[in-house]
Amino acid sequence: MSNFRKFIAKMFGSKSTDYIHLYDCRQVNESFDPLERKLFRGELANFIPDNTRVLEVWQCVEDIMPSNQLVNGQHQFIVFKTENLFFSLEKNTEGVILQISNRQRDVATTKNGKPRHNPGCLKKIKIDKELSLGSFFFWLYKTGVVDKKYNILFSNGFNFVDSFIDKFCTSKSFF
Repeated sequence: MSNFRKFIAKMFGSKSTDYIHLYDCRQVNESFDPLERKLFRGELANFIPDNTRVLEVWQCVEDIMPSNQLVNGQHQFIVFKTENLFFSLEKNTEGVILQISNRQRDVATTKNGKPRHNPGCLKKIKIDKELSLGSFFFWLYKTGVVDKKYNILFSNGFNFVDSFIDKFCTSKSFF
């Protein structure tokens, strides 16, 4: 099967999950891969304090296929900063992925401990509402993003980022 056919099969064939994949880049195993954990509904509050305030948010992008392929698409994700940590959050064929690190580059340029394809931050998003991690993750579960099956057209990284901007950036202003 060609790479393109495998790619299309993966895009339309992913399963929905009821948990978030967490990759903690602050802790690594013996091969320096980030520690992976599945966070089910209700477990986030035990791992990340609800009142942790989000200070800055970036809309980021990466190529989803190497540039030498016939079809070159992009995937969007969010990187956000709290007082002490950086997070990336995205929806892809694996489900919803959350990464945590002390350094922005760990979450913006890698995914699951592997380098992203040509990553970049498109823009810094101005948050018009005070945003805490608790309210953000409540919205994430309430809207069903975690439970929805990935779909290349209707439930993908672009849709996820657009939903975030619609909810937390009321003036749609960027800087």
